Amino acid sequence: MRAATKPQSLALVLRDPQQLMAAVQPQNSTQLAITGEPTIAVSALGTLRLAAKQKTALRAKVDDAEVEWKPSRRREEGAPPSPPDIPYLPHASYRDRFDAAFGVGQWATAPQGVPREKDGVVYALWGLVIGGAVRYYAWGEQAYHPNNRQMTYGDAIEGTRSNAIARIGKELGIGRDLSRRRYVAGLKRRVPVAERLIGEDVLREERQAADRPPAASARTGWEHEKISDKQYGRLAGIMRKAGRTKIEVRKFILATYGYQDGHAILRKDYEAICTAVEKPGPFPTSGTKAAGPPAREPDEILPPVSAADVPWGSK
Repeated sequence: MRAATKPQSLALVLRDPQQLMAAVQPQNSTQLAITGEPTIAVSALGTLRLAAKQKTALRAKVDDAEVEWKPSRRREEGAPPSPPDIPYLPHASYRDRFDAAFGVGQWATAPQGVPREKDGVVYALWGLVIGGAVRYYAWGEQAYHPNNRQMTYGDAIEGTRSNAIARIGKELGIGRDLSRRRYVAGLKRRVPVAERLIGEDVLREERQAADRPPAASARTGWEHEKISDKQYGRLAGIMRKAGRTKIEVRKFILATYGYQDGHAILRKDYEAICTAVEKPGPFPTSGTKAAGPPAREPDEILPPVSAADVPWGSK
């Protein structure tokens, strides 16, 4: 009589040449002794059985009103935004369908290892847990910039979870129509550009870009907002390089644009101010448009300004 053999564990080797993934050790996984690379248990993958009502809930028809949009081209610095022409479902729609199919509290996402950051992007591997087992895996990613005051590192990690949920949802058939060209063409006819809802993640990226100093230009969108601290510092650097004094620059900006504080400069005027400060010779006295009412009457002689009167610029 043959002795019973111990069942072999089945595992999938994940190669990670970019070193984005930490050692992944789910409870039902094993480590391959030969390669030493991280492994993920696949014994539960492909075994999820869904009732007819669950399939219907997951593949519910996409309503035009829940679709959000993003531009197909990344906004170039100083250029007008491209029209929102790529439809997608927000992560909340995926979560709602998971709730409808499996029940509130009957599904979860579990982190698989430690998040990694590379080139300004946070990556994390997430597993969808249903019935006590991980049924699907997906990488989530989220742009992150440490100097961005509108997003903490914790927010970035949570963003990777939402991104992974959307990727897993596509595997279960959620919003699959949005991947069909014929459906998208009809959607664009039904929803004109003026009525397309821009996704919150797109708006967040715009705000992050506005907080980052530009490579060659300061016009990074949101033209009616005040310049950032880094743009303010860039102007001070241009002033020093051009050999301008704080007093003459302040007089020019005050008389031409009406700004009494460098931090109050709006983005729409910033590039023109930088160009004028950088250009050799006297400041222009015509051909510019003030941002608001002039600080003084045009024919009034400006009194001398001391260094104590200048609240901005380099010291």
